This record gives sequence, C-alpha cells and structure tokens, in this order.
Amino acid sequence: AAEKCLTLAARDGTPIAINYRIVLPDGSVRWIEADGDIIRDSAGKAIRIAGSCRDVTKQRQIENESERYRQQLEVSLAERTSELDVALRRLERTAYELTENIPVGTYTFVKRPGQRLGKYEFMSKRFVELQGLDREAVAADIRNGLPVVHPDDAEEWARLNLECMDEERPFRGEARHLVNGEYRWIA
Repeated sequence: AAEKCLTLAARDGTPIAINYRIVLPDGSVRWIEADGDIIRDSAGKAIRIAGSCRDVTKQRQIENESERYRQQLEVSLAERTSELDVALRRLERTAYELTENIPVGTYTFVKRPGQRLGKYEFMSKRFVELQGLDREAVAADIRNGLPVVHPDDAEEWARLNLECMDEERPFRGEARHLVNGEYRWIA
C-alpha cells in the first residue's frame, strides 16, 4: 500500500497519505500516519519528498477498543431486544387472557388521522355478547353495529360516538341494545 501510494504520487502528483506499521527493535508495533508531497526539479523529475510522520498508535488502540465495545454493545442490545420481545409477547398474551375472562366487555377502538370513522382493533368475546354485535361485520365497518341500538337511542348513540372520536376523548354513554331478541341498557 505504501509503495502504491508513493508510485501514484511520483507519477500523478497525488498527495501522499498513508498509514503503516513499524516494528521497533524491542518487538513493539507502532502505527505511523504519513503525508507529504513529491518535490520535482525544473524538468519535472521527482527528487525528494516533503512531509511529516506521526505516531498514531494510541489513536488506533482507542479506535480498536471503541469498535470492540461497539460490537459488544450490539450483541448485548440484540440479546436484550430479544428478551424484551419475549416478555412483550407474554404480557400481550396475559392481557388478552385477562380481557377475555373478565365479566365486562372490553375493546380497543382506534381512529387514525384522516379517518372520519375509526375501527375496532380488538373486541373481547364478552363485549360482542353484551353489545349483541356480529364481530366480523362491525370489525369491517363500525356502522354495522348501529342496527342493534334501539331506534329511539340510535341517533344520540351515533352522535356521541362521532363526537368522542372528533374530540379524542373517552367514550361515555348508554343506550338500549337488542341482544337475543330483548333490549338491554349498555353503558
């Protein structure tokens, strides 16, 4: 590499910039950084090099140590991320099992930016039963849940739902829902 750099500098006038190792008489290795330019005579013939050399051994050691630490950190981070993924899956499973086994209906309803209506991301089995809903139909379009609301409550129920979505606030309301042929008050 050093010879190639010097050959290019002599041939093309490319500035010299090389790093190389030297072995001292005591056997220790040193990293040297050198730079310079070829000095030419009036005929353009290379006659000498003007430049400087610096011992950059400490810098190289620090760079190598930094790289070693970076690699160790990446391994540790990957291991920790994997552990957290496993813990998150367990937590999600526990949360799912809890929501499916408590006596109240639970759901997660999300309205994304730019959507007029949101959609159910999750509906517990008990929520679907209490509301008298068809899970697939309501998951596809929230408006499919309106027919189960008593006709006298439907307009207010829809207005309240839209208002809560528009204002991004928790839903609080009650209405009569048709469940298994009878109306129930649902809050």
